[in-house]
Amino acid sequence: MDASGLIAYRATQLPVKGSYLALALAAIVIASSVLLIYMQQRRLKKPEVLGVYSYMYRFPDRSSPADWGELLAKLKSAGASIVLPFVIDASGYAYYNSSIVPRNEAYMRRYRGDPLRDLVERAHRSGVKVYAWVVIGRASRVVLEEHPEWAVYDVSGKSCLEKATPSGFLYLNPAVSGAREYVESYVREIVEKYEVDGVVWEDDLGWPPYSDWGYGPFTREAFASWLGVPDLKWPEDVVEGGRYRGKFIEWRVQVVTNFTCELYRTVKSVKNIPVGAAVSPGLSWQKQLMGVDWVEWAERGCVDFLSPMVYHRDEQQPPIWVYWSLKDVQRALEGAGANVELVPSVGGSLANTGSMPPAEWVEAVGWAAEAGANRVFVFADVCLDRARAWEALGAFMRG
Repeated sequence: MDASGLIAYRATQLPVKGSYLALALAAIVIASSVLLIYMQQRRLKKPEVLGVYSYMYRFPDRSSPADWGELLAKLKSAGASIVLPFVIDASGYAYYNSSIVPRNEAYMRRYRGDPLRDLVERAHRSGVKVYAWVVIGRASRVVLEEHPEWAVYDVSGKSCLEKATPSGFLYLNPAVSGAREYVESYVREIVEKYEVDGVVWEDDLGWPPYSDWGYGPFTREAFASWLGVPDLKWPEDVVEGGRYRGKFIEWRVQVVTNFTCELYRTVKSVKNIPVGAAVSPGLSWQKQLMGVDWVEWAERGCVDFLSPMVYHRDEQQPPIWVYWSLKDVQRALEGAGANVELVPSVGGSLANTGSMPPAEWVEAVGWAAEAGANRVFVFADVCLDRARAWEALGAFMRG
């Protein structure tokens, strides 16, 4: 779908009927086409600050340490002043000298030092801030085998230790106090031990993003207690169509929101640095599947900024989709009276962005700035490497 097609489609979502719909559609298409032409004829706005998500290792080889000098040179070439290192990988292993999270020992043996300490020190000498990009909802098999009660279960009653999740990752149950305390302990460790300038929660915060996961005996007991109905038919009462399905979703949202607020307080109790969260711009599905309500997070002051992942290529959309998607997020927040900074993440999966022309990377960043973002994060360093887009971003940011 090209930009005009996307605009036309969005106009059909307006609450008007009959001939009024046709008039509204025509007016929106004309006005938006004029906007698009105008934006293309002049230079797209650039953000004040650019950040780049980066892996601690040479992706995808998790045993091979990244070269900090090389990374910082690339950041400089792109005009980026924030780096967001993935300090714990998706499988729950740490890439710093953690006394809490199991480390990737093959990587640590090859590094022979503390990679996060070294990155922070070198980045600061180069004038680059470091925001730790932190996994929250997943854990290693080592951790869950020691604490099987922390694991999530599927609808049939099997834990992720017994049955693989669709992604293959192992997930923590956010309703279990021990699991939350484990996460809070390593968040505190990162903030206390390293001079990081901010933290960003990975978008795994919440329940697993699968309709048949997030059940199990502990979940049943905790929900039944909250609901005050001990004789639940499980899982019949809480699956789609069940008599307590709506309440189950409400409870799951409450669990995740409270956890998010606990994490925020954990960081702020150590030092006053910005706390952000990567989220999908699609609020409805996140609430249904993950218990994530980023509007409520903002309302309760449990994040300093949100980073909507507006990955247009992953959605098979043109770059202008970044602008419209962010406007949707802004409207959702404004409708609730929630005031929070948006620091959008642009880019996307390596499969979809590795071949993305450098000019399209620039467009994505530019449309995010046009939507009002003063800071923009780019996902990720490996995607920019494959697309050879570092210099194009630098020319844009310096122009």
